[in-house]
Amino acid sequence: SFFTQSRLPLHVIHDQSQNAVPMHDHDFSELVLVLSGRGCHHTDSGEYPVAAGDVFLIHPAERHGYTRVERFQIVNLLFDARGLGLPGQDLRECAGYQALFSLEPNLRQRHGVRNHLRLALRDLAVARDLCLRIHGELTGKKAGYRSLAAAHFTALVVLLSRTYPGGHRGDPEALLRLAAALALLEGR
Repeated sequence: SFFTQSRLPLHVIHDQSQNAVPMHDHDFSELVLVLSGRGCHHTDSGEYPVAAGDVFLIHPAERHGYTRVERFQIVNLLFDARGLGLPGQDLRECAGYQALFSLEPNLRQRHGVRNHLRLALRDLAVARDLCLRIHGELTGKKAGYRSLAAAHFTALVVLLSRTYPGGHRGDPEALLRLAAALALLEGR
């Protein structure tokens, strides 16, 4: 139902002051940017703290929720990657993309690994601006809005993929080596 208004499998819930949220799931992917504050993100495989600058992906059907939130403000980007035509070949060849959009969510869901991207304030501001641009296109619905919203989303995905190697939290070496191997395989 989030996607019916724009006829594009992309929706933004921006600058949302977030209270505790019980465990839930959905049939789309959710990219979360923590703008301010902190809280605890729960999944079926465990819990881990999140704070301003953190970015993580939740796959469809992954149960999750938030507790112990303090001044917690987030942007949620709800999307269906297949419907948007993502990723392109060059994204599949990017280690940061493989780590953020494939390895990290799967390792968290299956094994409770607590790695995630934390953006520097400058990168978080750029990411937030892209989210606002997506939201503006989807709500304004001017001619070509679906194309421009998808283009802004692609720019956000590229930004996050490029930023991932330098802003990774947890054990970056092993995850990034595996992501680089996957990216190399995708390039063949």
